[in-house]
Amino acid sequence: MMLQSVVCTLFENEYHYGVAALVNSLYQNKFRGIVWAGYRNALPNWVGAIKEGERYHEFFVAEHCSIRFLKCDTDRHLTWHKPEFMLRLFDQFCPEADIMFYMDPDIVIDADWSLFERWVSSGVALCSDKYWDVPSTHAARLAWKRYTAALGFNPRNEIDLYVNAGCVGVSKENIGFLKDWQRIQEPISIKDAWNPDIMPKVGGIGFFNDGDQYPLNATLDVTESPLSILGPDAMAFEPGFPLMFHAVGKIKPWSENIALRGPTVARAAAKFMDYSTSPIKLYTTMQGITKRLDIRAGITTGLINALFRDFLRGA
Repeated sequence: MMLQSVVCTLFENEYHYGVAALVNSLYQNKFRGIVWAGYRNALPNWVGAIKEGERYHEFFVAEHCSIRFLKCDTDRHLTWHKPEFMLRLFDQFCPEADIMFYMDPDIVIDADWSLFERWVSSGVALCSDKYWDVPSTHAARLAWKRYTAALGFNPRNEIDLYVNAGCVGVSKENIGFLKDWQRIQEPISIKDAWNPDIMPKVGGIGFFNDGDQYPLNATLDVTESPLSILGPDAMAFEPGFPLMFHAVGKIKPWSENIALRGPTVARAAAKFMDYSTSPIKLYTTMQGITKRLDIRAGITTGLINALFRDFLRGA
């Protein structure tokens, strides 16, 4: 039986570039279905003819693939909106969905969509972060357990990994995970929550200053849902088997002067450019050439710097 798959993302301002590349990567890797894009401010300039709906606007990307733009009425940073958005979609817009993946708009997938469907069939699909080693005895994890106990949760799992909140896949039978995540996150998802001077004041805990990722990781310790956690190579943070490329950090693939930003950013940007032309075209031919040259310069500079460091170590 064919699964009914849905992908969703959240964006505002220039992150619309990432939405287009994400959708292109999904389509080129055989995803067929609806991508729900929660947004704030204006719709992207690359959106062509659009179908007006009562609650959303629909842009037909290609055969059997469209984006449904849904306005987000929240004053919080959209990173805090993920579990609420997914639950709203399951409940109000796509109750027929069997599985749902949330993906940040600075991600492009680079593997056949069927792998994602098989992955989430084993449990809540998550990826280890770039800095993934947070053992069960870590001070932050113990603080999360005290916090969740105060909310009425019981510890259930001994987790030694720290996951990235950029990609979360949930099947309908594991929707309880989203409810737990939302309940744990809600008390600290306040306006200006990125401010480290504010976060420690919440419940007297100073271990919730990494945005939505700390509440997500706190949820892993108490959830009854089965988990399926891949390593950091899944997001191309380390060599291995990347299912996607995640351009973490303040500098994004659509930023200017990638050559000056370092090889890690440049590699993610190169993959972004691979998915910048079809079916949604983000740049003119000349703009594309200029960006690719800039990215190639960044990768070359990184290789030269690495060789120079190795030479100094051997001296």
